[in-house]
Amino acid sequence: MTNVDHPPEVDPDILFQIGSTTKTVTVTAAMRLVEAGKLDLDTTMRASWGVNLRDQVRTGSPTVAVHGVYAHPDPDAQPDSDY
Repeated sequence: MTNVDHPPEVDPDILFQIGSTTKTVTVTAAMRLVEAGKLDLDTTMRASWGVNLRDQVRTGSPTVAVHGVYAHPDPDAQPDSDY
C-alpha cells in the first residue's frame, strides 16, 4: 500500500509485497516451454531441472513430476461439495 498523493521514492532497499504473483509468471513461462516442445510436464524434476524432490507424503513416489510442482496439490484436499 502506498499514498498515491505522496508516493515514496523507490530505491534499491525498498521491499515490495508481491504475494503469489510469481506463481502465475512461472507457470506461464513453463507452459510456453511446453508449447515449444522444450518441457514435458510428465518428466521428473530431476530429469528436467536436475533437482530431486521427494513426494512420499502424497503418493509415496520417489520423485515429483514437473506438473506436480506447478499444481502443488494438497494430499488432504477434499472436493468442494458446492461443485
